[in-house]
Amino acid sequence: MLGIQKDFDGFDPAVMAGINSAMFSLSQIGIGPDGGFNITGVEETWDELYDEVPNLEAVKTYIFLKTRLDFDPPGTGYLVQSMTERITQLESRLMVEVDPDYVAEE
Repeated sequence: MLGIQKDFDGFDPAVMAGINSAMFSLSQIGIGPDGGFNITGVEETWDELYDEVPNLEAVKTYIFLKTRLDFDPPGTGYLVQSMTERITQLESRLMVEVDPDYVAEE
């Protein structure tokens, strides 16, 4: 999703750091395995990470957006703001998935 060729691994450490950071954020809101999870390479699969997570596509989008902002942020403030707002929206919606009684602060 980041537009990097699969056979080029020069950016792997930076991308993995962004992915792991996003997964840490998800863990903090109750999404994912107990105790969190970090990827170490290309061997991990979505099933290992989020076996029984509802709305897995939202989780994938969240991880992509967080990683993109860490690894390759857009050049315009408008796009950064748009991505940041989408991340915040996804966080709120995912928190409701975990805890239906959650009420987002306005």
